[in-house]
Amino acid sequence: MTRGLAYHYFGSRQELLRAAAKREIARPRAEVPGASEMEFGEWLATMLDLSFDYKEAVHLIVLLVLDHDEMVKTLTTRREVMGRINGFIEDDELEFVDAEAIYAAFASMSYGFSLLHDRFARELGTTSEDLEERVLKAARLMFSSFQRPR
Repeated sequence: MTRGLAYHYFGSRQELLRAAAKREIARPRAEVPGASEMEFGEWLATMLDLSFDYKEAVHLIVLLVLDHDEMVKTLTTRREVMGRINGFIEDDELEFVDAEAIYAAFASMSYGFSLLHDRFARELGTTSEDLEERVLKAARLMFSSFQRPR
């Protein structure tokens, strides 16, 4: 495809990136079996794992952010994740938990690792797959502080 043809159909680089990002984001998300029975920390780690399947969407969204596109939404799973965080907080009456801060930290991990996983792996002398497993193990450990006392 030529540059002229792309501009003819999309009008601008941002429109082309938006269309590609929408296509990637719209891909069906994997169902999480037993999600309603999972402890909150395990559910967060599972959602982080699933988010790594959308690395291309993250790249496109970040390109739009760097282009100062005000229309792009960076928190694409906000409703689902915030609903679960707020439900956890209400169930356990944890007033000290900041749901938005938890979500921002979760999204930062998802975006950051999705963008830099290959670079991190090269610098650490490992494979992307190995590092992804290790990052998820570390995330499970960090998120375990959100487990309900038994």
